[in-house]
Amino acid sequence: MPSKKLYVVLKGGAAVRDGVELTSAKVGKIEAATLVELLEEGRTASGTPRARVSSPACAGWVSFKTLRRSTPGEVAAAAQRVEDEAAAAATRAREAAAAA
Repeated sequence: MPSKKLYVVLKGGAAVRDGVELTSAKVGKIEAATLVELLEEGRTASGTPRARVSSPACAGWVSFKTLRRSTPGEVAAAAQRVEDEAAAAATRAREAAAAA
């Protein structure tokens, strides 16, 4: 299978496991907006689609739901939105604490 490049788009990143099954050990996490290489496609015993990927952080199996083909600009915009949302939430928390 030819190599494909995909981006992790799940806001919280993608949990990486050492095997295709969801019961296999977690070996790491790939952060949102990270470019990964798709090495293999697979399915769990119950039929859930999974992807074996490699990134600078780690390699292993992730959910296909966490991956998208996107341009770097789209990923950068999504990452900026995540940062903006986190900053706004922190500001709201500080304001609420100050008002209490």
